[in-house]
Amino acid sequence: CHKINKKNNQSPVTQKLLDMIKDFKEIMPMILELGNKAMKLTHWQGLFTTLGHQLYKNDKINIKRLKNKQIFQNKQIISDVCAQAVGEHGLETSLAAIEENWKNANFIVGSYTKSKDCYILGDVEEVMVMLEDNQVQLQTMLGSRHVKTMQARVEAWSKKLNFLSEVIDEWLTCQRSWMYLEPIFSAADIQRQLPQESKLFQGVDR
Repeated sequence: CHKINKKNNQSPVTQKLLDMIKDFKEIMPMILELGNKAMKLTHWQGLFTTLGHQLYKNDKINIKRLKNKQIFQNKQIISDVCAQAVGEHGLETSLAAIEENWKNANFIVGSYTKSKDCYILGDVEEVMVMLEDNQVQLQTMLGSRHVKTMQARVEAWSKKLNFLSEVIDEWLTCQRSWMYLEPIFSAADIQRQLPQESKLFQGVDR
C-alpha cells in the first residue's frame, strides 16, 4: 500500500486506503485477543459493563459495533478481560481432564489365596501417582487468580481426592494387618494357645 501510494503521488484514494490500514493495524492485536475461543458471553458482558455499555445474550458482536462503542480505545481493559478468560479456560480444561481421569480410573481387585468369596485390593501405584499429581494440580489451581468462577468445583474435587487418599491408606493398612494375621489365627494350634485373641480376630474377620 505504501508503494501504491508513492507510485500515485499520494492520491486521496491511496492515501485513504493507507490510513485505513494503519488504523486497522493498531486495533488488530485487540481483535486477536477478543477473538480467542476462551472469550465467553460472561466475559463480553463484563467488558461492555466495565466500559458503560450493555450487552444482551442475543446481541451480535462485530468489529463495526466495537468501533462504534469505542471499545478499542481501552487496550488495557481488553487485555485484562482476555487474560482472565484465557486463565479461566486453562483451569476449566485442567479440571475437565481431572474429572475424566477419575471417570476411567480402575482399582485392581484379586482373589485372596484360594478363597472364592474373599477379594483384596491389588497394586494401587498407578492410581496413587495419578491421585498425587491431581492433588498438586488442584492446589495450584486454587492458588490461581483466575479460579474464582470455578472455585467451588475445584475445592469439591480437592476434598474428594483428599478423602480418597485417606481411604486408600486406611484400606491398605487394614488389609496388610489382616493378611498377616489371618493365616496365623486360622491355625488350630494358635487357636488353642491364644483362644481369647483368636476369638477377637474371628469377630473382626466376620
